[in-house]
Amino acid sequence: MLANKLSAATVLVAICTSISFASLPRASEGDDKQPPNADRREDDALQVIVDPPKGPVRVKESFDLRLRVVNKSDKAQSFRVMNCSWFDHWKSSNERVSIIGWGCSKNFAVPETLQPNQAYEKSLAVQISEGRPHEKVSFKMGFTPIDSKRTYWSQELTVEMASNTASQ
Repeated sequence: MLANKLSAATVLVAICTSISFASLPRASEGDDKQPPNADRREDDALQVIVDPPKGPVRVKESFDLRLRVVNKSDKAQSFRVMNCSWFDHWKSSNERVSIIGWGCSKNFAVPETLQPNQAYEKSLAVQISEGRPHEKVSFKMGFTPIDSKRTYWSQELTVEMASNTASQ
């Protein structure tokens, strides 16, 4: 009798579990690797702007990106970032583009408040892990403040890989 009750309970749990999980939407593979274009809204308060390097870049050699988070709203906007490891708030949409970070002996969260049209600006060293001469590599840069569930993405930018010769 106990075996029948356990079997019935197991079947009931299995049915309930399959119903509740079957109704949940499934994430597409790679959702966390690429910025969601459908998430872009015209009324975003913060806008990420990235200035690409001038000229071609070389594989595994660092180059600087000028990063700006601009308050596009008509009200002050606040967020928190780390004072030393602020690079951890940034990511690339292309796994071939790596951020070059550094160690921090003192590191703590600091508030940033941007007035309308004011920008939080940084220069960040990145590198491209692989590429062929004259290949174009496209990516977006994303900014995620502390405690935010939202990543703010830049427009796509493209850099060209340098030729293998030193004259270029």
